[in-house]
Amino acid sequence: LASALVMVGAVQAEVGVSLLGAQRFGEDPTVESDAAIEIADSLSIDEALSTSLTIQYFDTESTSYDFWFSRAESDASSDTTTVSLLQESIHFGGRKYWKEDALRPYVGATVGLQQLSVNTERDNDETLWGFTLFAGIAFPISENFQLVGEARMVGTVLSSDTALGCGP
Repeated sequence: LASALVMVGAVQAEVGVSLLGAQRFGEDPTVESDAAIEIADSLSIDEALSTSLTIQYFDTESTSYDFWFSRAESDASSDTTTVSLLQESIHFGGRKYWKEDALRPYVGATVGLQQLSVNTERDNDETLWGFTLFAGIAFPISENFQLVGEARMVGTVLSSDTALGCGP
């Protein structure tokens, strides 16, 4: 799962807060079944928008520690049915900035937990260790605000081969 992000951040002293809007894109999952019921050979996930919140603590001018929370709702569709999917992530990590001029490129990484749910009622959740890798460019527009473009890859640390039950 990868996302292209645009965020507007406020930086005051050593703390920054960013609200993000993202567009999901990536591979659709593979469907496997050993059940006696017939299921679709493919499953497609809509390219849903997600929202995120990043809180940064700036250790120096060029490094920060990040707390990242993300929530993405989408639908998965097969030939015969559509189910709601919910992914929520809470991660900790950091980023490294370069340059001190108008454009400030950076890279970063986080680790944490990701909860995957088949529907918003949360009757079938799976929680996995997750990670993100990201790169972006910050463009300060004032002393306290900056515009940021970021690409972020989201994955699971231990296994991307997960099973979520969708009922009979």
